[in-house]
Amino acid sequence: MISNSSDKQEGLHRLNRSISLRLAAWGVCIALVFGLLISCIQIYVDLVKLEDELTQTVNQTLSIMEKPLSRAVYELDNSLAEEIALGLLAYRPIILVTITNDGGELMTERRREETMEPAWWMPDFLIKDNRKFEAKISIDGITLEKAKLVVEVDTVYAYKTFFERSFFILLAGIVRNILLAIALLALCYFVISLPLIRLIQKLIQVDANNPKSTRLPIPKKHEKDEIGTLSRTVNTLLDSIQNNINQFRDLNVELEQRVNERTHDLAQAKNEAEKANLSKSTFLANMSHEIRTPMTAILGFSEIMQVDSSLTEEEKMEFLHTINDSGSHLLGLINDILDISKIEAGHTSLMNTDFSLKSMLHSMEQMFRIRTDKKAIKLIFEGVDELPDGICCDEGKLRQILINMLGNAVKFTEYGQVVCRCDAMCQHDDKIELIIDVIDTGPGIADSEKDKVFSTFEQTQAGIQHKGGTGLGLAISREYARMLGGDISFESTLGAGTKFQLKLTVKEGHAKSVKQRQSVIGLQPGQPNKKLLIVDDDEAIRYLQRRILFPIGFEIVEACDGVQAVRQFKKESPDLVLMDRRMPRLDGLEATKLIKAIEGGKKIPVISITASSFAEERQYILDQGADDFIRKPFGREELLEVVGRHLGLTYEYEGESEKSEEKIEDLPADELTDESNIEDVQEKKVLIVDDNKVNRMVASKMLKKEGYLCFEASNGQEALDTLERWHPDIVLLDINMPVMDGYEVLEIARDKGISDSLPFVATTADNDPKVLAKLTSLGAAAICEKPLVLDNVKETVNELLKTKKYGQRFTHYDI
Repeated sequence: MISNSSDKQEGLHRLNRSISLRLAAWGVCIALVFGLLISCIQIYVDLVKLEDELTQTVNQTLSIMEKPLSRAVYELDNSLAEEIALGLLAYRPIILVTITNDGGELMTERRREETMEPAWWMPDFLIKDNRKFEAKISIDGITLEKAKLVVEVDTVYAYKTFFERSFFILLAGIVRNILLAIALLALCYFVISLPLIRLIQKLIQVDANNPKSTRLPIPKKHEKDEIGTLSRTVNTLLDSIQNNINQFRDLNVELEQRVNERTHDLAQAKNEAEKANLSKSTFLANMSHEIRTPMTAILGFSEIMQVDSSLTEEEKMEFLHTINDSGSHLLGLINDILDISKIEAGHTSLMNTDFSLKSMLHSMEQMFRIRTDKKAIKLIFEGVDELPDGICCDEGKLRQILINMLGNAVKFTEYGQVVCRCDAMCQHDDKIELIIDVIDTGPGIADSEKDKVFSTFEQTQAGIQHKGGTGLGLAISREYARMLGGDISFESTLGAGTKFQLKLTVKEGHAKSVKQRQSVIGLQPGQPNKKLLIVDDDEAIRYLQRRILFPIGFEIVEACDGVQAVRQFKKESPDLVLMDRRMPRLDGLEATKLIKAIEGGKKIPVISITASSFAEERQYILDQGADDFIRKPFGREELLEVVGRHLGLTYEYEGESEKSEEKIEDLPADELTDESNIEDVQEKKVLIVDDNKVNRMVASKMLKKEGYLCFEASNGQEALDTLERWHPDIVLLDINMPVMDGYEVLEIARDKGISDSLPFVATTADNDPKVLAKLTSLGAAAICEKPLVLDNVKETVNELLKTKKYGQRFTHYDI
């Protein structure tokens, strides 16, 4: 029941919304309005005609009665007048007749007794009141003034038939319009609505995902009308929609593919960024360790030399040699970092000069011969004598490339040999193709790590194990090689060695401009004395320059800032000025401008000395008036070469003397095996564990001065072996070491219970809180930050040995 009721309501609702019904309704309403209007006009016209006919009929009737009426008035015959009145009342619409004579006297008056009341359907405004007709009476053509005939007509009766006819006309019109509406509704439904309904029902069945699968049929007899056109248009739209859907699907697939590619790229970029961040973090940690290591030697030995007055001259020279080596190593680290920074910033430029390639390679052979002899491996240079003597190239960059290639080969080769094989082929336009191979018998490079060789901030596993490097050398070398118009490639077999090849094209240099690198011992005789003005706010730099230049034969004048430099220039009239770039009060550039403005100042060469490493800084300084440029830190030969070139001097040279590295004596081996000797020693014993020899030496010198007995180990495994034979009271343990690092030693000591009675002092350059927390959790009794400071180490060791937990001596450790 509910379903049928809802279906009926839905049917009525659809019927109310039907175009046919609305079209029929509007048609009927319009037809009805116009029909009624036309009918009303017709009725009005008929009403006017009816009134005219009534007037004409009454007038004709009165005309007929004119003669009898005249005789009755003339003869004053009332009976005749009454007969005339009764004759007029025979006309049904007349309801009252009145006749008066010439004297105005009433001769007769007759009224119809029955009258009609208007029906409900008769409009009062049309019927109005009864109508009166008045006729004059004349005798022999003479009109009597007071004699007249008055007739009153009943309009209700006169219009009754007319209104009845009009009512039926209106009713028939309404019925006709209703029938017309029904016919129009049926016609519109079957001709318009039904085909549209079928089209709509078919359109509802269209699959939104595949609209082309459904087609709207064209109804019969509607092929050429609007409905047929509508069907064809809808089908065309469905085809267009299907095409758009297909395009959208293709675009969606392409978009999804792009999104997946972008997602993959973003994930890869994220991984690369995380990997780069990790590499940079590792690089910074390594840099912190590498920088703090030489700083430990520099600060440690400097402090020992300041506080220990009992040092012998031999020990002082040994300390100074170590400080100098550590400073050189630190400078190399800083230069590597600056070089890679300049390369990435695009601030590196070429400075091509003529130089002796043979001399460069011979000096490198001498340089690396010391290291290879120490490691008992062979160093072989092949084909050097067949090379052209003079070439034109950036000497500094080529030297750095070769030093990095040879340095890596020597560093990683523990046995066998290192071969530097050289070859040169002449080409047209005085160009030479230079090929230099560096072949070693080192550990080789695994295939999985070959992508890291030329990457910045990354090192291979062999590089990490050997320590002592930045991981930037080969990356810098390759960039320099490409700047020189060549490249570096390599071949390597794991466990069999590596071959690096430098290939580049250079120009042939002029032999006369190529000089052998020799040490200057003085000025050649017969040359005039030259006065030099040294300007620097750092007294140590002025002292260094004075110590280099004065023994050669130069007269030295000094100034500590730009203002004093200008005064000294006016007073002393020097032949050359060595001007520092940055100084208080007046910097080097402003002082240079003032000096050049003095009379005769433009002829005096001003050499700017700066710590800047950027090429555009050099050009800027030269543009400001300086005649040349020296970068800090500078070497003795470089300073003398620049001064001699600008003053036109010639020097006396001597060959470079080779210096062998001094070795640090370890404790005699027999002291380790004879434990009875050690047991009698009353000093507290300290085991110093560090893979860097300089660090061990610094810590040992610090603690020996305080009365401790020290022994050294170079890695974690060696430290554990030493614990079994030589029972120390405290251990200074470095964290980053090859073979076995400090973390593993601490973990073993904790698991064996050794760290409960033996204090381990961790030494590290990494001050990351996570690293410090890890060391503490592994049982480190204390942590000393590198570079080691004497007071900190002494205080830490003393405090731990005074602690009750570590106060007694233990003679056995179960490793």
